[in-house]
Amino acid sequence: MASISESSAERIRAITDRYTTAEERQRVPGINIRVINKDGATILSHTSGQITRIENPSETRPLNPDDAVRFYSVGKLFAAVAALQLAERGLLDLDDPKVVEKYLPQFSPERMKVLKRLEPGEPGKRQPVWEERMSPITVRMLLTHTAGVSHTIFDAEHREMLNGGSASNLSPKTPWEIYRAGQDKHFYIDQPGVRFHYSGGMEPIAILVEKITGMSLRNYYDANIVKPAGFKHTRAYNVEESIPEPSKLHTPSMRSPDGSFKPQLMTAGSTFYGLRANDDFKAFPESDKHGYSVSTTIVGTAGDLSLLLAALLNDGVSPVTGERVLSPESIKMMATPQLSPSQIEKHRRVGDPGPVNHSADLGARDPKGSIGISCAVQGEDRMIRTGRGRKAGSFYWYGLANMDWWVDPKAGIAVVATSHFFPWQDPAWVDYVGEVEEAIYDGLEPSKAHL
Repeated sequence: MASISESSAERIRAITDRYTTAEERQRVPGINIRVINKDGATILSHTSGQITRIENPSETRPLNPDDAVRFYSVGKLFAAVAALQLAERGLLDLDDPKVVEKYLPQFSPERMKVLKRLEPGEPGKRQPVWEERMSPITVRMLLTHTAGVSHTIFDAEHREMLNGGSASNLSPKTPWEIYRAGQDKHFYIDQPGVRFHYSGGMEPIAILVEKITGMSLRNYYDANIVKPAGFKHTRAYNVEESIPEPSKLHTPSMRSPDGSFKPQLMTAGSTFYGLRANDDFKAFPESDKHGYSVSTTIVGTAGDLSLLLAALLNDGVSPVTGERVLSPESIKMMATPQLSPSQIEKHRRVGDPGPVNHSADLGARDPKGSIGISCAVQGEDRMIRTGRGRKAGSFYWYGLANMDWWVDPKAGIAVVATSHFFPWQDPAWVDYVGEVEEAIYDGLEPSKAHL
């Protein structure tokens, strides 16, 4: 099975330590990195950096290997696994529009129109021109970001619409409030199936899972992902409840214009970080309120996520517990390009720059790549500066607080790298992942990797 030479492991540890101790503009505030093979063996593990103490912001402490982070869009992987599990059991058809019509009436053409364009209106504002939805929506479209649905965090026009047509002052107090506003006033940014829009379109998968199974999303994940994969420190939390033991969290932070970091303390009442502790809130199935967000519900560790990725490497069976998480056929579907040639041409960018993110040009990084089920699919072997990276057929995605994962079946490895700071795609983080990826592949033992 794949392994990493000791000299390369030492190089990876040195790179990681260099980024966590660098001058402010190049510094990353704490990193956990794990590389695992299909046997479930962790072939590289390193934790580096000092982080702010949540309980005393004037002090710092060493980052620990099992300090948890909020997964943000890495949670889309969990939602995709759940949807594919239900499809395997005959409870969900990815391509039947009646599924969306039945379980997601809020997506009906009567309740949501398509934004055709924005035209000049009152001084400093633009007004929308609407059109009817022309085609139905399927679950596969939701899973591949082609349902025509957008997201306020990643789409400037969506934020402008929610701000009454004004392009100024587009940042409510927290990104979570932007997201919540987007769910309250949703519309289509494009006709379904026309092109890729990285979006909140996967959020309804949480509602589908709950309605189809009659279980809360947390209980479903616990029984069908957390337990079979062998997690120890990872769970789903609804938007109204407190996260236990905040002292075991990797304190999130925001990079300031001068390059320094401002802790984003997870205090009670924080809607963004989920410490509201609203004891009166009753979530489905105790009520009709669906309190779980696909993109913000998972709080967990790099080590736990690596166990799920190891199962995906191992034909869907956890090498730790021996339990099946997904069928080989579902994993193949997840890692198979889902976009048509015309959709591929239009998937070059993820997001407009916003308050918590830069944009990412997937086309520039991987010109022949595409989108699979909830993730991107590498189109050709990646070249990084003077070295090599993940191989064609790898599948991967990101988390908003600078978190990367990928599964490389040809090399026989999966990688998780986590920090916990904004904005997403921070240049120092992008540089770090590139350097580490090059070092990982340079250090794979040729006789043991699936080259």
